[in-house]
Amino acid sequence: MVLVVLWPLAAGSTEPCGGDISHWRDRNNASCPLSGTGSLLSAATAMGRVADMSGVTVHMIVADASRASAWYRDVLGAEERGRISLPDGRLIHVEVRVGASVFMLADEFPEHGALGPPAEVASALAFYVECDDAAATWARALAAGATEHRPLQDTTFGERDGQFVDPFGYRWGLSQHLRDLSAEEMSRAVAEMFGA
Repeated sequence: MVLVVLWPLAAGSTEPCGGDISHWRDRNNASCPLSGTGSLLSAATAMGRVADMSGVTVHMIVADASRASAWYRDVLGAEERGRISLPDGRLIHVEVRVGASVFMLADEFPEHGALGPPAEVASALAFYVECDDAAATWARALAAGATEHRPLQDTTFGERDGQFVDPFGYRWGLSQHLRDLSAEEMSRAVAEMFGA
């Protein structure tokens, strides 16, 4: 399965946000293909390639995509694989890889209802990263402005685990495998943890 990222166009325009996208066009295809009724543009085609992703890819809206990419690099060891900016300087697409996972970042586009998470609301989901040294990653995250959501601690189910909220409003979980447990041991440990 190939993920194709789509975003809305400005009203009455065939270009995203009404900007010039001539520099995005495929070297081998002078046209800029539209999807559906002409209200969406395929980012993968606009980049001149089909993204090499399968399954679900997360697209995260942030207040400053360039700063977020650098933060994820410095804290999680992420690798930025490419970016597309609009004439007004905003980033509409930043491809980032952490381990084997790829996610996309984009600046906020309030005129299209694309906003990062509000600071006062805890994220309903968490992105989990398996770490060789969760304590070191945890320390980097907090030093770089993350806030603790759930403390990093050794659990009875054989993992070092904790969650933080990054400066862009997204919740991350860190996990480090400490020891193997059987399914029965795991069930008992989780039941104890939740007071059963």
